[in-house]
Amino acid sequence: MAALSMYEEDPNEMSEIIALAINALPKYIQSFDPDGQSDEGLMYWGYGLMYTTIAMESMQRVLGTSFGLDQFTGFKKTGWFPAFVSGPVSSLNIGDDPIKNGKSRSFFWFAKNNNDTALAKMQYDLCKESNEMNWMDMLYYNPKMVRSNLKNNIPLENHIHGIELMSLRSGWDNNASFISLHGGYNNA
Repeated sequence: MAALSMYEEDPNEMSEIIALAINALPKYIQSFDPDGQSDEGLMYWGYGLMYTTIAMESMQRVLGTSFGLDQFTGFKKTGWFPAFVSGPVSSLNIGDDPIKNGKSRSFFWFAKNNNDTALAKMQYDLCKESNEMNWMDMLYYNPKMVRSNLKNNIPLENHIHGIELMSLRSGWDNNASFISLHGGYNNA
């Protein structure tokens, strides 16, 4: 991002730095294949993607492209990862995630980037419910995307391949029953 901010002043040198960074990203982004999972759970999922989404947005705004890095299958799905591992009360802890009393939020960037109104609405509702919002939520928030309630279109049963995580729920409301099971490797 620093190189992108100085790109106009020194395009030759900054291009080399930008190319190095962009060429290193696919290995990380492919780690979300096939279903958007994070082997290390929600804490590291959020930490890594906080910076990745800002980098993607910066590339798009400065260079006019993200070089297709945002089009990897798992990366397009990963915005839903917190929803599929969070129930009405808490989130499943995998890797070295701490046990939390609360649901995990996603990023409005994924909703904006993938034009996903259901994810935008879910993120908006969770921000209101927790009475928390960060500066990135405000940057990517689009009021038009949160007007409809599309939770009926979100599957109640989910199998996340790669980390072999299954979640089942009776609905998406706060009174729903939820159970999840992690059967994959536990060494992340």
